[in-house]
Amino acid sequence: MRTKYARDDAGFPPVVYTVVPPGTTPKMMMLAFANFLGLLAPGKSTAQDLTEQIVGVMPSLSTSLVLVDEVHNLKTNHQAGSDAASALKVFSERLDATFIYAGIDLLQADLFAGHMDRQIKGRMALYQMRTYGYGTKAQRDTWAELVLGIEALLPLGRHVAGSLDSEMAYLYDRTGGSIGSLRALLGDAAIGAILGGEEQIGRRLLHVTATDYAAEEFVSRTATGEPATPMPLKKAE
Repeated sequence: MRTKYARDDAGFPPVVYTVVPPGTTPKMMMLAFANFLGLLAPGKSTAQDLTEQIVGVMPSLSTSLVLVDEVHNLKTNHQAGSDAASALKVFSERLDATFIYAGIDLLQADLFAGHMDRQIKGRMALYQMRTYGYGTKAQRDTWAELVLGIEALLPLGRHVAGSLDSEMAYLYDRTGGSIGSLRALLGDAAIGAILGGEEQIGRRLLHVTATDYAAEEFVSRTATGEPATPMPLKKAE
């Protein structure tokens, strides 16, 4: 959007991002938006005061996309969480922007399984995220694009771009196709390369760099022949 409108100033944030705090209340929810936008929030402000302030500001900032992360923290089976979810719903209806809600195991979370689930499901399209595949050429090409894209961001003085091209299958086996695990593995390996003075990443360094527990579980399942179970991607009717 910045490129489209040739604007790169602080007064044009096309995307607003916030995280739902654990045990959130309506005021905490609105404070998260106010903090992202850098708005002053007097201590005596109510959730409604903050909502009015934010709704009054965001249209002038031309925000068109709002990302709300960790919405599994909305415990709608408790009064405070239910009120926060209701406040968020009303807030989204007052803005001319697309809202994306992200979280872990949302189908089992209070937001979709509690007493508000019918209203929430009726207003959202659902996309279940899955890990990258490696079975087809198209999947391998997509994985390679991801790996090389992350590699290009590594601040290593002696690392030659494209050096990881021969490690695609190895990196997939180590990370299970998870973008988070891949970024962590390459990032930690880059730190090791800097501290060790090598300034480049190869198989040896990757092999001694630990991965996260989820990736280790994938490697363990693969080694024992247990099939992986990627989650399907679907859109709610």
